[in-house]
This record gives sequence, structure tokens and C-alpha cells, in this order.
Amino acid sequence: MEGYGAVLTMDQADTLAKGLHNGQPREVIHKNHTSAALSRAKISEWLVGDGMSFIHNTDVGHDGQLYGTDEGH
Repeated sequence: MEGYGAVLTMDQADTLAKGLHNGQPREVIHKNHTSAALSRAKISEWLVGDGMSFIHNTDVGHDGQLYGTDEGH
């Protein structure tokens, strides 16, 4: 979230980078997990907010309503 208001000093950024990477290359294997159940998934698209909205941390409540924080307003 550095680009969203969390300001790091260069020393802090270096400390974080060193803590996350030990200088050795990492082997990354991308796996596509598929299943028969996934092929039956239903996707719903909901229109929320307006052109200035940035809906963040959303969740669907037990009542079926969408809840989230509109960071654009």
C-alpha cells in the first residue's frame, strides 16, 4: 500500500526488501487448478458506486447485500 499514502523512508524500503529477499533466485511454478465444480461456477457482476467510487474490502453479507468501503468518496 506504499502508493496509497504509506510513506516509507529509503532505509525502511531497503530493510523491507532485504527481509523479503535473501539474494537467491526463487523457482516459481504457476499452476492452474481446475475441477469439474469450477466449470459450474456462476459469476455475477454488480454495478456499485459511480465514476468516483473505489469500493475496497468488499464482502457479501448473510442478507445477500454487498458491503464495502467507498474510498473514492
